[in-house]
Amino acid sequence: CQDDVSGKRFQLSAAGVRIAGHINGTGGWDQYQRKEVGEIDLPAGTVDLVISSHGRIRSPLMDLRAILLEPITSP
Repeated sequence: CQDDVSGKRFQLSAAGVRIAGHINGTGGWDQYQRKEVGEIDLPAGTVDLVISSHGRIRSPLMDLRAILLEPITSP
């Protein structure tokens, strides 16, 4: 998002876990960057993953291009 509207808070929910974060400015709505949000232990089967505002929305929250889920290997 534009730098002047960054800082909004969001939450990601899945499998009964919520992770909160904030939106970083990227310099423009058509400029994307990866953001590591956290780790959630997902059970086998179908799981709903929900991204929502963590507070009142007064303007667009974000321009989300993709969600990348990566398995975590134990050391």
